[in-house]
Amino acid sequence: MYTLKLGATPDYRAGAKEVGLPIRERHGAALAGWYWTEIGVLNQVVHIWGYNDAKHMNEVRAAFYADPEWYEKYSPRAQPLVETQRTWTMKSPDFAPVYPVIVDIPADGTPEFVKKNEMVFDFRTYTFKPGSIPAYMSAAEEVAIPIRKRHGVKLAGWYYSEIGDLN
Repeated sequence: MYTLKLGATPDYRAGAKEVGLPIRERHGAALAGWYWTEIGVLNQVVHIWGYNDAKHMNEVRAAFYADPEWYEKYSPRAQPLVETQRTWTMKSPDFAPVYPVIVDIPADGTPEFVKKNEMVFDFRTYTFKPGSIPAYMSAAEEVAIPIRKRHGVKLAGWYYSEIGDLN
């Protein structure tokens, strides 16, 4: 999750689309989600990248970090826009959906983008007491998710931290 400088979100999105995304994809990263905030804490951007496993993630990251275009074109464009960055390695429970990865990050937030992406995402994070995540996940799978589905809520993703801020 990135916190950007005030007003930097459009420029950051454009740089990601034009330079950062092609470099990452060229080296095997799969974009699973790319979101920015419009309500709540503003100037936040979330990227979700999919990898086969930790080994694959490390190989892909090493490859794109070694790519001259990464540090000659993308980093100089993106880094001045970023205030802070928080990173987690996440896993997904069996009940979470898997969607095909479709990439379209508009630089200008055009109406065409809104027409293509009609979902609004309610992005939540929770902090748990150590050891309590398995019980919460069971309750979510057995009770909360079915209730939400009955009311037309579509689960777009569900992740829990494995490396980084835990619980």
